[in-house]
Amino acid sequence: MANDETFDQARTRKEIAIADQAEMEADERRGLLVEKAKVKAEFAKQGAAVRDGMLNLPARLAPVLHAAKTLAEVQTILDTEIRSVLAQLVGDTA
Repeated sequence: MANDETFDQARTRKEIAIADQAEMEADERRGLLVEKAKVKAEFAKQGAAVRDGMLNLPARLAPVLHAAKTLAEVQTILDTEIRSVLAQLVGDTA
């Protein structure tokens, strides 16, 4: 016999699996558990927004940086713009 599991062990394993499934379903209803595909899709969406924002920085900032009078002004502009793009990742639009 390939499986040495007794009837009682099999029944216990089945009951544990049923309880685990019920617990996962309850967690999903409470919003504590989400589908992996949904997480991956949201992560990809947020990543694309940040990537696009970062890739747009040179064209958008070139004229502004060219007009900057000091290195400190350049640094402030870059810092502000990079923080603005990264804030998209956490949904902070302030």
